[in-house]
Order: sequence, then structure tokens, then C-alpha cells
Amino acid sequence: MQNTIAKSTVTPLSATSCKHHTSVANGQKICQPPKAILSSRATFCSRSVIRSLQTRRTASPKYSQKALQVSAEFSPPTLSDTKDAFIKSYPYPIPAVFNTILQELLCMQHFARFQANYKYSPVIALGFISVFDQVFAEYKYGNAEEIFSSYIKALEESPETYRSDAVALTEAAKGAGSADALNELAAVKDLAAQDKLVHNKFLSIGLFRCLELAGVTEPAALESLVKASGLSLDAVNRDLLTYKGLLSKLNAAKEMEKQFLEREQKVTAQRAADLAAKEAKAEKAEEVVNAE
Repeated sequence: MQNTIAKSTVTPLSATSCKHHTSVANGQKICQPPKAILSSRATFCSRSVIRSLQTRRTASPKYSQKALQVSAEFSPPTLSDTKDAFIKSYPYPIPAVFNTILQELLCMQHFARFQANYKYSPVIALGFISVFDQVFAEYKYGNAEEIFSSYIKALEESPETYRSDAVALTEAAKGAGSADALNELAAVKDLAAQDKLVHNKFLSIGLFRCLELAGVTEPAALESLVKASGLSLDAVNRDLLTYKGLLSKLNAAKEMEKQFLEREQKVTAQRAADLAAKEAKAEKAEEVVNAE
């Protein structure tokens, strides 16, 4: 039965049934196309692949020359570059209590500063200086002003401009006295006039600082000033919460540092007392020996 099935399913290939070259393998004739035909098929396949790739290239989106030019011209530094620039400008150790917050501020401001549509504002200067001066108000491990200068230069901006603009805006805000008057300040109007205003946390802090200086900190006053500047009220409120959290973190860190220093002072005083007692005991023993 098995032989019958095999004979019925496997039919020998005759030389006349195939136009191509035939070879014998295991008693059966196998049709083999000439190499020329195989070569032509491979060539046709290669050409098909090339045409497919060309079609994909032509179907890909075309970028304008202007867009490519802008992309080539705008090459901001990386965060590592900014941090390296700061360290090279101020190569001195900063205690962790202060350095942790300083690095957090630098990271935050780097990504805002090096956006394509970023534009400097005196409100940013006032906001940043308000935070920086609070962080380094009691700094006694170096020159805080040198740290400030190195920080701003690492962001490729002018420390002198920051200071002078912050002082001018502080005086203007103090003289405003009301939310409506704050809305008319030149720095606020300049923000509203920008086509693509880039949100910046220090803008939010600067606006809130203006309200504090003017003596108007009601929620309605904040809403009015934020609307006049063109910023988002929700984003500003989030930034102010971050600002308060940062100050709370700073106060907690300073309290820990204070407690640590007090413990160190007690330990140092105890060591000095023990050493003095030991020396006094040694002197007394020496006097007894000399007396004998």
C-alpha cells in the first residue's frame, strides 16, 4: 500500500517536460533554471528594492531651508556645560546645605534660559535675586557675591544687569502702591508684548515679589497682575508653591546645620575641658614627685 502511494505521488520528471537543464539526483530528474535566468531575477529584485527606497525618500517630509538654518544657529550648551562653567568660575567648596539648593536653582534656570524663545526680563532678575539673597543671607563660608556672579555668568548673562534691574524694579514696585499701578510698570508691559512668552519660575516669583513690595498681596491682585503680564495663573500658583517649598527646605537645612554646629561646639568644649583636667592632673603629679 505504501509503495502504491509513493508511486502515485512521485512522478519522474522527463527531459521533454522541462525546457531548462535537468540533473539526476537519487534516481529522479530535477529541473534547474539556467544561471542567466537566476541572475536576471536577482537583478530585478535589486532594482525593485532601489525603486522602493527612492519612493520612500521622495515621500519623506521636506524641511525648509529657513528651519534648517535656525536649527543650525541655535545650539545651546548642555546642563553639564553650564555646571562646568560655574565650577571653573567659582572653584571653591560650598557646604551641602547651600550647594544642594544652588544646583537645583541652576538646573531649573538653565532649561528656561536656553530655550529658543527666551527673552531676559527685569522681573526674572528680581525673582532670582529674591531667592538667592534669602538662600545666602547668612553665608559665612565664602563670598556670596562671587557665587552670584559665577552663577549668572554660567548662564551667559550679566550679573551687573541683574543687580541693577532688580534694584530699579524694586523701587518702582514700592512706589506703585496698588495692583493697577503695578500692571502699568514697563517690565510688566514688556512681558505682555512678547509674541511667545516663555514661562519661567523666576517670572512668577518676581511678580509675587512686586506685589509684596507694593503691599498688595490679595489673591485678586495676583490674578490681575498675572493677567496683565500674559502668564498663566495656574502655572504661577504652582511656581509659588515650589518657591515656598524651597524656602521650607532651606530653613529645615539651616536648622539642622545649627544643631550640628551646637553639638560640635559642645564636643569641642568637652574635649578641651578633659584635656585641661588631664594636664592639671599631670602637673600635680609632677609637683608631688619633685617634692619627694
